[in-house]
Amino acid sequence: MTGVPTLAAGRAPAVPAATRSAGAGAGWIFLYLSIQVACQLALIIPGLSPARIVSRSAAFGASFAFLVLVPGRSLTHHTGRMLAGVIAIIVTLSLFHPEGAAATAVIAHWAFHLSILAPMFWVARLRVSHRSLQTLFVVLWAFSTASAIVGVLQAYYPGRFLPAAGMMASETSARQFAALMIRLSSGEWIPRPTGLTDAPGGAAAGGFYAVLLGIGIALARPFPFSRAAAAVSAIAGMTCLYLCQVRALLVMLLVCMLTVLGIFAAAGRVSRSIAVGVAVGVLVFAAFLFAFSLGGETVSHRLETLVMADPATVYMGARGQYIEGTLGRVPEYPLGAGLGRWGMISYYFGGPGDLWAEIMWTGWLYDGGLPLIFAYPIAILFLLRYSVRVAITSKSPTLEIWSAVVAGYSVGALALTFSYQVFMSTSGIEFWLINAALIQAASRDPDGEPEPPLPAQAA
Repeated sequence: MTGVPTLAAGRAPAVPAATRSAGAGAGWIFLYLSIQVACQLALIIPGLSPARIVSRSAAFGASFAFLVLVPGRSLTHHTGRMLAGVIAIIVTLSLFHPEGAAATAVIAHWAFHLSILAPMFWVARLRVSHRSLQTLFVVLWAFSTASAIVGVLQAYYPGRFLPAAGMMASETSARQFAALMIRLSSGEWIPRPTGLTDAPGGAAAGGFYAVLLGIGIALARPFPFSRAAAAVSAIAGMTCLYLCQVRALLVMLLVCMLTVLGIFAAAGRVSRSIAVGVAVGVLVFAAFLFAFSLGGETVSHRLETLVMADPATVYMGARGQYIEGTLGRVPEYPLGAGLGRWGMISYYFGGPGDLWAEIMWTGWLYDGGLPLIFAYPIAILFLLRYSVRVAITSKSPTLEIWSAVVAGYSVGALALTFSYQVFMSTSGIEFWLINAALIQAASRDPDGEPEPPLPAQAA
């Protein structure tokens, strides 16, 4: 059809010059991030604790609302977006499942799923330059680093910089809350670092992003002293991961790092891959020493559990049982169990709460059965394939670096589905957001948007 870019192998075709000025700008992305950050910070303000459900819901509601508020129409065509649409259709059909919860819980659960997918659609209407893409990652990195640093301070100064204990325990039983405490080398007991969240161990997510995105910061150098800032960020992030005792994120980060280094090597940047690998190794060791000085044997004993046996045995002894349980329930729920029956949606909106999903695969089974179990991973793998291709073939230094980071994150997100409900959280929104932004930025003609070379660009 004349005037419509063709779709080839899932690539986002370049935006024609005639329409390059059409569409809204990337400011909508930063507006959304501002809302998400504000909602996150509201959770740790004691005076706002009665409105916790509003704070938790607003970040998701804003993403959903942007489907209507962002003007224009899609500027690119991409198979990843089509697959996201298939996921949305499967979840929508689950609205009519006869075993679903009460109408309020069902609709809330449906809207929750769509709000997580929404960035893939509303970001497609935006003009995202290579520089805007980089700014997006700088903002995510800065907030994550701040959360990681606060998490370190919470262990360095026990009893300070913590949200009110009542807030952290409001949705957790006393027994569960006690299990989320750690003993420092000084003998004091504190909640696992929360960072800029209200959940014990919540600083781990900030630590993960601080390390992963710090690679891009160190290589792209978007501001003065970027490499020094990235080094501090990495040490704070790894220290948080060690202290928070979230083994799944440690493994996820390792997978992400190996992916990024592998992509750099595949793109012919072998010296860059080696340099980054060595630098990260040194910083990881330095962070361990710092974390050990704070947490003592609490840190070392937790890490030892990851190497006490082969990886398959370790996983089966921890989260593997949930995979087995999910497979065992496929004959019972081949087309799903109905919406609104598990998770915080059930807790907040009056669902029966008769199902429990510890990992994402179980959640996919309940919410869409086998169709959703197949559709979601296929979409993730397709976006991963696209980001790897951009990283290897792009002539833009900015895209080359950040698409490799996106690919690493996508691999890690898929790995984390075996341990956590990653696509029922703001992390799921961020997955679709950064992949959609990459598609938009990669579609822009680099020749029509001059980009300065990176300072002292690495080999």
